[in-house]
Amino acid sequence: GRTPSCLKILPRLASATLDAGGAIGSRSWPVASHTATKSAMIPAVMYVLLIAIALNPCAWLRSTRERKEKCSLGAHCSDITEISKHSPVHCWHHSGSPKYSRYCTIKTKSNAAATLRALWQETVYSGIHAKKPHFNKSCVTLLGRRSALLFLALVADTKARVMNYIKIAIPFFILLIAIEFIYGWLRKRNTYRINDTVGSLQMGVLSQSKGLLRLGISGLVFGYLVQALGVKQLPADSALLWVVTFVVYDCLYYWKHRYGHQWRIMWASHSAHHQSEEYNLSTALRQTSTDYIGFIFYLPLYLAGVPTEVIISVGSLNLIYQFWVHTEHVGRMGLLEWVLVTPSNHRVHHARNPEYIDKNYGGFFIIWDRIFGTFKDEETERPCVYGVTKQLGSFNPLWANLYVWYDTFLISLKTKKWSDKIKVWFKGPAWYPEDAQPLQAADWQYPSFDPNISHFYKGYSFVQFWVITLVTLWLPSTQDIVSREFMLTVFFWCIFSLYVQSAFLEGRTYAKKLEGVRLGFLLLGVVLASSVWPGLGPDMVSLASIYGAISFSLCFLYEIFVREKSVATATE
Repeated sequence: GRTPSCLKILPRLASATLDAGGAIGSRSWPVASHTATKSAMIPAVMYVLLIAIALNPCAWLRSTRERKEKCSLGAHCSDITEISKHSPVHCWHHSGSPKYSRYCTIKTKSNAAATLRALWQETVYSGIHAKKPHFNKSCVTLLGRRSALLFLALVADTKARVMNYIKIAIPFFILLIAIEFIYGWLRKRNTYRINDTVGSLQMGVLSQSKGLLRLGISGLVFGYLVQALGVKQLPADSALLWVVTFVVYDCLYYWKHRYGHQWRIMWASHSAHHQSEEYNLSTALRQTSTDYIGFIFYLPLYLAGVPTEVIISVGSLNLIYQFWVHTEHVGRMGLLEWVLVTPSNHRVHHARNPEYIDKNYGGFFIIWDRIFGTFKDEETERPCVYGVTKQLGSFNPLWANLYVWYDTFLISLKTKKWSDKIKVWFKGPAWYPEDAQPLQAADWQYPSFDPNISHFYKGYSFVQFWVITLVTLWLPSTQDIVSREFMLTVFFWCIFSLYVQSAFLEGRTYAKKLEGVRLGFLLLGVVLASSVWPGLGPDMVSLASIYGAISFSLCFLYEIFVREKSVATATE
């Protein structure tokens, strides 16, 4: 009668490593109840399926005995090959990936927390985001020995074959942002504000860099389903398969995106994309870091036998297409407005005007909105006003990701009815229980959040952002040189740096103190580097020292000379 231990830890499982979607989102505005009711069965069935998947492993987790068996992963591949006879996943040896002769001790334990912790250590640090997976510690499986081998094989095989085009496209994204800014400046129609732009780009960096901490529950779920159901994989070299998958993926993305606006549990993560009050190409990079359940909408593709590399590749192409439609410099595009997502109809999606709320969910094709009744044309007499109806009022990327989660949690605590405590997570963002109504109604006509700060600190924050971005791009390449502790230390230092930048952009009085603490941590790391992280080269240590010295000098000189001079002039 007690709750199975694996169901207790399901909410903690942070994931979507195989999910390439999620570029767009919703606002806090009433959603027609009949619209949500008609299509409620689609995600409901998916959630039931996910719980059903968890029931079988629960029997294994209750077992108190431990069995250890050593398998030479990559040397013979006998265990993985046995699993792969009726599975789409091939072992490393047969897939052409590098062979690894390290040993992996497989255990089956009843301790779910230890299971999660050990699997996290093996997959997060040596998984899809790693250049070279190496399993040199105990691998404790959540789904049993066979599923563990299947998941490890899936990680290595996917890493070897998949083509995620987003990472290739990032430099072009940055170039196009610069071109759009220059074009707008020359045309005297600039759509960029440095604080809003840095805030959006920070969200993108955080979304990409959090891969260092992710546990792929989606990989576990898909791997277990493939094994349990004996799904046969379709040929990845079929052009027809790629075309059909692209169309079906876009349709599934439509429903994922639509429920990202109509359920708070999904809007809580998706709202981060809509918080920008400007509309430009940098807004496209404003991605959430808390989408842990959206992958469920893509289960049909995996169950149909579509290869993982096809799904991820198609998903990344879909996401790349959505980048260019985030602009105000492109008008209507004639007949294409009927078929494709364009800048015009996507501007409607990002607007907070009452008549534009919760419209145009499509990722590539706009035909899904026309079919399912959610299409709205842009009206020239009603210019789009961007953002969410309940203003965020912050450039802090951490708060931007957690704000709606926190707000919904408070509502669920405040209301007394247990049905409302659950219902609030599956209602639209404008729905409130009768005993938990907001003190002030949402007003979509609020002024832009644009604190008045010095040009120096605007420029300083902008430069610091790009430095931190380069560090996060460099960090994964260090995993074969230094320890994971170094990676995690630098990762959290980078996250703290983003927080300090947001404090400067918001004009917080404590921002300079935070910057002193940040540079102090950097100095401490430089001093301890040779003893704590011997694998780190002296060039990196010297570069960090120079960066810290320049940053401190700039702030010190500004405060001593420029700011004091301006204060003295004002008093005269």
